[in-house]
Amino acid sequence: MSAAEGAFLDRWRIGSVTVTAIADGYVAIDPKLLPKATPEEVAPLLEAAGLPQGPVQASINTFVVDLPDRRILVDAGLGPGLADTAGRMHDNLVGTGIAPESVDVILLTHLHRDHVRGITDSHGQAVFPNAEVILHERDHAFWIDEGEESRAPAFAKQYFPIARAALQPYAGRTTTFSSAGEVLPGIQAIHAPGHTPGHTMYRITSEGESLLIAADIAHLPALQFSRPDWSIALDVDPEQAAKTRIRVLDAAVTSRELVTGMHFTGGRAGRFRKVNQSYLFEPEPVC
Repeated sequence: MSAAEGAFLDRWRIGSVTVTAIADGYVAIDPKLLPKATPEEVAPLLEAAGLPQGPVQASINTFVVDLPDRRILVDAGLGPGLADTAGRMHDNLVGTGIAPESVDVILLTHLHRDHVRGITDSHGQAVFPNAEVILHERDHAFWIDEGEESRAPAFAKQYFPIARAALQPYAGRTTTFSSAGEVLPGIQAIHAPGHTPGHTMYRITSEGESLLIAADIAHLPALQFSRPDWSIALDVDPEQAAKTRIRVLDAAVTSRELVTGMHFTGGRAGRFRKVNQSYLFEPEPVC
């Protein structure tokens, strides 16, 4: 691992594979979006994390995985024009010295706008001219389905046309998978439903080392690692999301695997241990 510098957040060596965390920016998330949480429960957790009371600056992270023979981008951020504090993935990618033309594959964890919209530019054109898009078939089917859109809560309806528009320039080079397993050499897809139907984590493995990119297993780590039963209103299935989060974090405690995620603060990676019913995230030191 090397110290973060320039436009990237951090960089890790996983065996012969290099993984680089690229910032897209952040969005403010109000803890009120955790329906089970009360202000009295939230306040001490924010204080313990050194955060002000009120909306939390939630990081939006993307990751570049450099295999020996190809370059993969995992998620692409919010894209231009929706938030002053986010949509910076493209500029930060170029600032890190990674040309969009050099990306061979885009792995999507799911099709919410802060993960997929960055694959297109402000004119709706493909940002990555040579990349194949790969994602879980259940997420693809859900977000392009007009029937699902008609049944969705009002706040969620916006996500459907955004997902369809982002995928459209890649229509001839989009591949879906239906089950967990290796989607590329050394990269395993792990279905983690709840947040969305096809929500997927990716495990990078090389030479006996691994890194789990845990997607949206938590949006507000300072709160949801302490109270994993608190799901966010953005979850398609909040109860399933909580069950999945607890299962994933329990496994991480047991394995002591290196874990990061799309909303882990500052794109950090670390390991988990359990204290009573809470999960303590211990970031790896930045060398």
